[in-house]
Amino acid sequence: MKNQADIISMNRRLEALLGRSLRSAEGYLNLGMPDEAMEELDALPAVLQAIPDVQHYRVRSLLIKHQWSDAFKLTDSVLVDFPERADFYFMKACALDQGGYPQKAKDVLMGIPVFFHDTDIFHLNLARFEAELGNRDTAREHITRAIEINDQARSIVLGDPTLRACVQECPSEEN
Repeated sequence: MKNQADIISMNRRLEALLGRSLRSAEGYLNLGMPDEAMEELDALPAVLQAIPDVQHYRVRSLLIKHQWSDAFKLTDSVLVDFPERADFYFMKACALDQGGYPQKAKDVLMGIPVFFHDTDIFHLNLARFEAELGNRDTAREHITRAIEINDQARSIVLGDPTLRACVQECPSEEN
């Protein structure tokens, strides 16, 4: 039987390994190298594989590789155990949207825990789905709300062709 000092030492080594692997995976993803990020995550011991942060980078890798179905399945699975993780709702909605299901993507966001509803990213994502569904007025309402929450959302709107088109259709103070 291991003593307490051995257990503490092993936990510290696992934490250090996890931190290094997550930073490496993020770096690979930032460089557009999703396969390398997945290899980094695959090298982690089994005891660390189910950690939500590990799964987060797996989903991001799948999204970068345009593997929408796999990304959807993984986010769906993770949300069973970690429903408080907003990032998985947004990634699940992204996978559905990119896979050609904007209504289902919108439904995912509408099902997100209510405490995430008052964030700019929530409203920007809903604006995008509403625009894709042809609901331009509702999309503009969400864009306005996002900018009210965080003025920096304005630059996201201007950089996104779908959102920018909504704003440009109806001249207003968002322009």
